[in-house]
Amino acid sequence: ILVEIVDPDPDACRRAERAAFHVFCASRLMTPSDAVAICTPPDTHGDLVRQALRAGKHVWVEKPVAENADATTVLVALAHERPDRRALFVDHTFTFAPAVQRLAAEAPTDVQHVEIVRTHRCAPRPGVDIIGDLLPHDLSILLACGLRVRAVYAQQGAHVAMLTLRLSAGATASVWLSWASYKQRRMAFYGPTRTVVYDHLDPREPVRVYEPHCADADAWSEDNVRSPAVSSHEPLARAVAAFQRACAGEAPDNSEAALEVQRVVDAARKAARDGAWVEVAR
Repeated sequence: ILVEIVDPDPDACRRAERAAFHVFCASRLMTPSDAVAICTPPDTHGDLVRQALRAGKHVWVEKPVAENADATTVLVALAHERPDRRALFVDHTFTFAPAVQRLAAEAPTDVQHVEIVRTHRCAPRPGVDIIGDLLPHDLSILLACGLRVRAVYAQQGAHVAMLTLRLSAGATASVWLSWASYKQRRMAFYGPTRTVVYDHLDPREPVRVYEPHCADADAWSEDNVRSPAVSSHEPLARAVAAFQRACAGEAPDNSEAALEVQRVVDAARKAARDGAWVEVAR
């Protein structure tokens, strides 16, 4: 496998050369490769994805694909409408985490509410907003659990955002995002007889299942907790394997799910601007 680095930054090129990569120190994607991974500032993704697809390459791109859902729709069509269909794969790596796959298997089928907290302390880069930075991770996990967002209400500050989501099947979700708090990655799925908690930062028990301890559904006990086994497979390795299968035409890419996520992000941004509920476009 030939791995090449394309970067206009001379210092980045020198670091890549020291790591024994073949380097093109330029802003171009016309290198002799079959696939590219785009790991650049978010506001550059759309143009680079377009260049790569027009050059006939399969594309792995960090989120987002482009600046909004309309631009993403165009790029998905560009990838899939070619006679030699190209893979457009978006780095929603959380969905390949064994803990998330276990969460999807354990979450209540009759979920009523989802509580989401995603925070850490950081200095945001120019041009990046907190909704676009943090919300896509949890949206991709909700999709992996079979839950789609129908409408959004949002309030956004410089470093925090609070959102309420109306989900499929009549469920709701509350979301707290912050760039000014200690690191948390937690989701709790509440059903009438079961609660399932996913904590990405718990290496021993990332998924916990709380159930009634007796026939009385109203009687709950902290002692009745089950921690299902979760494999230790590395999520990024799983994601790369899925990308390879998509490139080979053996499986679909995940661009449609990424487009769904971007539609919700667009709705959340509009809701924060307008101070009103916004339906997610379909």
